[in-house]
Amino acid sequence: MQVRREELVAERFPAADVEAETPTTDAGGSRPVVELALHEEVPEVTSRTRPTERVRMFIERQAGTTTVDAALRREQVELVDLPAAPGVTQQ
Repeated sequence: MQVRREELVAERFPAADVEAETPTTDAGGSRPVVELALHEEVPEVTSRTRPTERVRMFIERQAGTTTVDAALRREQVELVDLPAAPGVTQQ
């Protein structure tokens, strides 16, 4: 008794070749070719910025008094009348 069976033949190509021209039949031209794009999950470690709280700032003015203790200097200036320069009138 003669028994037939089918085998699945898989050819793998890099993902960059996914958009290459796909044949519609096998090399002999007798059987249709089905092409699938396989996907895999790849873990990625990333960080992103997200808001954690909201801060509102404003100026609040307050009036008050305070006592200051400091030694103050006093200066005295003596003014002397000088003759006016030529062409300048005195007031």
